[in-house]
Amino acid sequence: MNTPIHTAYKPETTPGIKPTHPLDPLTLEELAEATLLLRKEKQLSPSCRFPYLQLDEPAKDEVLAFEAGNPISRKAFAVVLDKSTGLIHEAKIDLIAEQIIEWKQLDPEVSGQPPIMIEEFFSCVDIVQADEGFRAAVKRRGLTDKDIENIQIDPWSFGYYG
Repeated sequence: MNTPIHTAYKPETTPGIKPTHPLDPLTLEELAEATLLLRKEKQLSPSCRFPYLQLDEPAKDEVLAFEAGNPISRKAFAVVLDKSTGLIHEAKIDLIAEQIIEWKQLDPEVSGQPPIMIEEFFSCVDIVQADEGFRAAVKRRGLTDKDIENIQIDPWSFGYYG
């Protein structure tokens, strides 16, 4: 997996770094482990995405009882979106036991939609640039097909209003 990461700041997510506190964010290895386990155990299709994947924080009493050097539980929380079906699931993964401890389908009418993903922003740009109405409007302003490729299109997400 060659996931690019920002090089100026990479604290706990540096490969090989082990979490030392129950509230440390998931490491790159833990993120990969969670997604691989979900893909394998739930037989997720290639159209499935993880718009939300983070540490499932332990209970406050576990955090307060923590002593440096003691083993810590590590759990992940994920939102899984199947782009081909629109189905949304929430999952909790026990990274120490390497098992899925919760898997439930969400109703978007109740839970809303998952966070927008960067690939969706890129799709918006492609859709706008390919739209004949947009292209005609741009040409009426004296620009050419070649110019259209240089137009900055900024998609913004304003939320879900059901």
